[in-house]
Formats: sequence, C-alpha cells, structure tokens
Amino acid sequence: MVDPRRAFLLVGESLRDIGILLVMFGPLDTVFHLERANPLALGLVVTLGLLFMAMGIIIESTDQERR
Repeated sequence: MVDPRRAFLLVGESLRDIGILLVMFGPLDTVFHLERANPLALGLVVTLGLLFMAMGIIIESTDQERR
C-alpha cells in the first residue's frame, strides 16, 4: 500500500530536482554547442526549471504544514 503523504513528498522532491537539472544543465548545454543558441529557447528552459523548482518547494512545504 502506498502512503499518500510519502508519495506527495516524493513528487515534490522530484519536481525540485528536475528544476535544478534544467536550470544547471540547460545553459551549460548551449555553451558547448558550436552553433549559436536561441536566447528565447534558453530563457524558456531556465524559466521552466525555475517553475519546477518553485512547484516542488511549494509541494514540500505544504506537506510539512500537514504534520
């Protein structure tokens, strides 16, 4: 049986980790490509990563408040 609290916490942690990976490795990937990167696409990746991190932190903090 799956504990809903634990599953909720794991979703928050996973979203936060995905966001960190997008923010860190998205720009790093564009640096190592030879052609010039589209700044709009780079901004979208960073914004999406920040959004994932914010959602993960919000989910984790609401789980802490439930206890």
